[in-house]
Amino acid sequence: MGEHFIAYADIQYRYVHYRFTGFDDFATTTNQVAEFHFFNPKAGITFLRNENESAWLSIAVGNKEPSRDDFTESTANHDLNQKIS
Repeated sequence: MGEHFIAYADIQYRYVHYRFTGFDDFATTTNQVAEFHFFNPKAGITFLRNENESAWLSIAVGNKEPSRDDFTESTANHDLNQKIS
C-alpha cells in the first residue's frame, strides 16, 4: 500500500462441540449436545506519518464461547452464541 501505510487482515475459525449429561428441573437425567461454529474476521490499516506519529483504524467481529453458567442457567434450546462487535 506504500511506504506509509500498513494493512492487515486476519480470520479465525473455531469449532466447539460439547456433549454432556445433566439434570433438568425435575432431577431427571438429560443429555445435551451443543455445537458452535465461530468465524472472527478482522482487518485494519496503520498510517505511519513519521517516526513519532501514527494512526490506525481497525474493524473486527468476535464471538464469545458460552461459559458453564450459560448452560446451567438456560433452557436446552437457548441460543448461546454471542456476537461481540
